[in-house]
Amino acid sequence: MSGFDMEKARNVLRVPGGFAVEIEIAVGRKGDGAHLPPGLLKREHPSGRSPVDDFVVHGFLPE
Repeated sequence: MSGFDMEKARNVLRVPGGFAVEIEIAVGRKGDGAHLPPGLLKREHPSGRSPVDDFVVHGFLPE
């Protein structure tokens, strides 16, 4: 993701010394875009990413 500031994350999250901020993730659901201003709405388009169900396991794996 663009705009990720590791030093700001370290400060805001109060990450103690000896630990490193390595990644960021987005958590949530995709909205319909109705709340976005026209300039941002125009930039919305489907990504070429794999569907979550292709790499997430639901429940327990059989033995």
